[in-house]
Amino acid sequence: MAGKVKESVYVTSDLKKTTDFYSALLGASPTKQAESFTEFIVNGFKFHFNSKSAPRPKDAGEAADHLVIFVPDLDKVYGELSKKGIKFEVKPTRFVWGYSAYLRDRDGRQIELKTDDSDW
Repeated sequence: MAGKVKESVYVTSDLKKTTDFYSALLGASPTKQAESFTEFIVNGFKFHFNSKSAPRPKDAGEAADHLVIFVPDLDKVYGELSKKGIKFEVKPTRFVWGYSAYLRDRDGRQIELKTDDSDW
């Protein structure tokens, strides 16, 4: 699977305090911000923070900290990994944030495979 890790997503119980902390730490203002999320881009890497209380689509699974790996063809990668016995929590699905699938590594960390970087 050829892919690029260029985003990490964290769930926070206090979005304002998290935003203030990372603004001070990074010496930068958020690149994007809304009521339910804050995002910083540093050297092309995206740090995305979601409010724990933000509503999620039912089929998206539970909100969790996770890495995002961008792949050129999600359906192809999903098929290849499924044949290798890798289990997915969420099969490829179109969400407001893009076309994504979710799985967990052997230690339970969530991984999002994503085809496009939709600007939502």
